[in-house]
Amino acid sequence: AGVLGAVGYFAWRATKEKKKNREQDFRRNFQNHESQPVPETSFVDEREITKLYHELVVKYHPDKASGENDKLFRTELFKKIKKAYDARDVEILKLFKLE
Repeated sequence: AGVLGAVGYFAWRATKEKKKNREQDFRRNFQNHESQPVPETSFVDEREITKLYHELVVKYHPDKASGENDKLFRTELFKKIKKAYDARDVEILKLFKLE
């Protein structure tokens, strides 16, 4: 039982580190994106924009936050996703979908 417990702990720890690294990469890419000019958008179907928006809303909703810092980050991200959706800017919405 001790060996399985140790293996389970290390697997949990590795998963936690991977998640932390993904979040740091996302934040780094997101900050880099804000300083870049907005690219020209091509014609995209309204259904595709709505579908992408709904996926992002479910994924990054502030109510799913685990801590206070995460909730603040998700709230700001949620506002930016909403702003991109209102402007119908598919390129920015696609940048949010990194996984």
